[in-house]
Amino acid sequence: MWCGGSLESWDSPGHYALRSSRVVLPAAAGEGFEVVAATVLVRDEKIVGSERSVECAFEDGCEVRDLGDLVIFPGVVDAGARFGECPGVAAGLSTDCWEGFATGTRAAAAGGVTTTVDLASLHAPLESANDVQGRAELAAKSASIDVALAIRLEGCCRRGHLETGVEAGAVAATAYLTPPSAA
Repeated sequence: MWCGGSLESWDSPGHYALRSSRVVLPAAAGEGFEVVAATVLVRDEKIVGSERSVECAFEDGCEVRDLGDLVIFPGVVDAGARFGECPGVAAGLSTDCWEGFATGTRAAAAGGVTTTVDLASLHAPLESANDVQGRAELAAKSASIDVALAIRLEGCCRRGHLETGVEAGAVAATAYLTPPSAA
């Protein structure tokens, strides 16, 4: 069986295949999950597909990492993290500014997290489209897993604030009925 589709070049360190007799995939029947022998295809350090077979032929240069019976499963989504990447605030001067995207996302990945939602904080409020875009750029530079952003809605939200944040790339919102400093 041919696996790997049309991936143009497998000779990059970020391109490889993981093979295991125990891979958790969506059930073929469409509901729930099942554990099957499969091969997971990785390109640029991101999963791009899977084949329900461990008997795959690949293009020359594709590294196949045989994991035996180790389990490969979908990653965890951490829906409530705060990374202390606070431009203009010296590290340690605020409890919000302690661990940046580089170390925070590496630690999350070590625990099986593949995506995290970065919540707004006092020093990274994510209240405007510029805030969201700037924060996304910071994450893109040093995060080792996927990072989604949540904007901050405070008090009696400004009209259009949620829509503006979503258009800028936020996927969630944290809502405060009182200013965080008063809570």
